[in-house]
Amino acid sequence: MDLRHQIYTSLVNLGDFRDGDRNTAVIDLDGSLTGFKVVDAAGQAVSGAFPISLNNLPFNASSNAVDECLATGEQDEQFEGRATSLISPGYMATLEFEAQWPAGDTSWQDLTFVKDSLDYGQHQSMRLSGRNGQGVWEPKVTSGFGYSVLRAERSSVLGVATGAPGMPKVVRVGFTDAVKPHMDTKPFYVRLGICYTDANGAAPEDKFTIKRGYKSWGGNGVSFNNPALKPFFNQLVSRYDGQTCHNLDHQNPVGNFGAKGCPAAGVTPVPHGGVCPPPSRLDTATQQCIYDTTTLTRASSLAELTHADGTPASFNKYWYDKTVGMLYFYVMQDAQNARGTGPIGSCPGDPACPGADELDTYYSCPPQGCFNYSIELSDDNYNPGAPQCDAKAGGSVYTYNGGVYALPVPANQNQLAYAVKPAAASTTSVRDGEIVRRQEIAANGKGFAHSVPTVQRICAVNGR
Repeated sequence: MDLRHQIYTSLVNLGDFRDGDRNTAVIDLDGSLTGFKVVDAAGQAVSGAFPISLNNLPFNASSNAVDECLATGEQDEQFEGRATSLISPGYMATLEFEAQWPAGDTSWQDLTFVKDSLDYGQHQSMRLSGRNGQGVWEPKVTSGFGYSVLRAERSSVLGVATGAPGMPKVVRVGFTDAVKPHMDTKPFYVRLGICYTDANGAAPEDKFTIKRGYKSWGGNGVSFNNPALKPFFNQLVSRYDGQTCHNLDHQNPVGNFGAKGCPAAGVTPVPHGGVCPPPSRLDTATQQCIYDTTTLTRASSLAELTHADGTPASFNKYWYDKTVGMLYFYVMQDAQNARGTGPIGSCPGDPACPGADELDTYYSCPPQGCFNYSIELSDDNYNPGAPQCDAKAGGSVYTYNGGVYALPVPANQNQLAYAVKPAAASTTSVRDGEIVRRQEIAANGKGFAHSVPTVQRICAVNGR
């Protein structure tokens, strides 16, 4: 069998596929991996958008995503009956969902993330154990969709959790590696729902405070005080107002949960010309550009948060339904990730380093920091328990109250189209730019749904 590309899926792996960090995202900048390109709903090319290869799980699918050509190995055929990779035209990011407990005794609980819209006739889900017992869960998410955290259970990986599973009083959420052009004018966003019920199955009082700001991640071995680095990456520790929000809450519990903890205000140096870009302001004391934190306000109705067509009504509000215990708000990034020749590793100067105008980047977030939301519950009577929101909604939050929390599939999504080079035109029955039509394969005999192109291309097109 001719196999070009194989990645983890549910049964084809080197270990239990329950760590979101094992999700793979490969961006096909030139069409050489997939033979596809990205167009809009009208068939026009989308500048700065490219097909992305992802683990072939229905949770990761969007729009007219299909199996990747030459990505079905013998193991894939035997165990799952599908390719190991799907190709998506969607804009993707990693959702960094942190849920720390003071004693750290639920670091290995499983959290189940469920898609608020339907794929293959179901609300697809992904159950994750988190990364290395550090209390962070990292599913891939697609901009424009909604996701809810509906279940928390004992982990089957190590079985070392001693406390009851559930949602702690403090949760942090944000993005890394968001892939979308022009985020400063067309933000990357997902709607996020979180289930809160206590050990008795009761929902807490609406005593939530949700702040939006920034967090810095990583940078091990980097000289943070290097002026040449600061236009691209800034560690948010002691840069402004004594802030200490950096890295995983598990790695920095004193700093991140302290009085000057997360989320932090973002910080960048003042650019040439002396004018700080909006929405930042000049701090005259430190001569830095400061991106202030904001606090979300409670919506008086769900319509103030989400329109009937599923699009956002407000990025600055949240909605809490005490009847079922569901909290909803939008996680949003409205700034581009840093890109350029800043000094990371052997850059600049190494031939492998991305140029200032290239799409490749070593920076996973904007220079002022990664967008970060802190959700804090101040209900003293709340003692977390296994989430019961589905039960409180009469069986499913998606059928409760006429299905008010189920989202329609986003309209006008990007589409995959064939990218056919003139020299290869005779080897395929499709035209360059023709939108990919797909056939949905419902859960097959091995239990896995997927989609295939209705026109089977010859995989050697474009020199492969």
